[in-house]
Amino acid sequence: MTRGTTRTRIALTTLLCLFLAACGGGDGDKVDISDAYTGNTSGVVLTAENFEQVVLDAYLGGDSQVEIAVIPLSADRQGGEPLPLSLAGVLEEAMREMNLGGPESLDLLPGDATIYGDCGDGYADWEADINPLNWKVEGTIDFYDYCSEGVTISGPADFWGDIDPLSREMDLTMAFPALSVEADGEEVTVQGNVGMDFEVELDGRTEGKIKMDLVLEDESTGKTYWLSDYKVEEKERATFYEVRMGGRYYDHDAGYIDFETLDPLEIFFEDDQPSEGQVKFSGGEGTWALLDFESDGHYRIEMSDGTVETGTL
Repeated sequence: MTRGTTRTRIALTTLLCLFLAACGGGDGDKVDISDAYTGNTSGVVLTAENFEQVVLDAYLGGDSQVEIAVIPLSADRQGGEPLPLSLAGVLEEAMREMNLGGPESLDLLPGDATIYGDCGDGYADWEADINPLNWKVEGTIDFYDYCSEGVTISGPADFWGDIDPLSREMDLTMAFPALSVEADGEEVTVQGNVGMDFEVELDGRTEGKIKMDLVLEDESTGKTYWLSDYKVEEKERATFYEVRMGGRYYDHDAGYIDFETLDPLEIFFEDDQPSEGQVKFSGGEGTWALLDFESDGHYRIEMSDGTVETGTL
């Protein structure tokens, strides 16, 4: 099966991490999303007929189009991104406009301002408190039809955590009760929490651990998609990114499937998809499947009954 010629390298969590990496906070309140997911809560039983589709939907985020697999923290964003990736890009751009987290932030204790996007008449108001004694940061940002790169978002978000400007380590959380996102005629509502432990090495390479709990609702269908207890660990090597991931993905119609990395995914800087690595997907009734990458986006999936499918993402 071929799933498109090129897919962007950056996932929603990646750009949210870049967004979060610019800020920090004290102790905030996480968003309760226990009732937000309204889809099937049963485990997916893998069969010879459905296992390839289920595995690829879980890896790529299925109908929600959340590409959850590939997490380079410092890659350049590309065009043609799914809507949630575009949302993350807008959040990142907004935080860059806020200019928090660097040495300049020493002059912003506390800080507040209005920022504007590159399209439309919308704007975003933000404010943040930075404690210079313990480097705890806490703030809010409210989007009012804020538009950037053709994506319009509205709604509030809170951020808090700890930053260390000397070691450049960050332990951060972001929460948003409901962000309305519109682009290319699509509209979704995103709610949930993202936490991360992030470090920038002296040579500029990045290492990060991310944990997220997000629900997306497709406004056109009312269907919801849930990334539950999703964790990713990423290290930047000399010529590639090394990624481990795990968690549970809920598809509105199919139900949930668990996944874990057995061999780290390796994504070369010039590629869009892994060239090596293996991820195991565990379904209901003891069924499972192994997703192996053999070159840029070329995959092999073997199910527990021995059935094999190959293709390109």
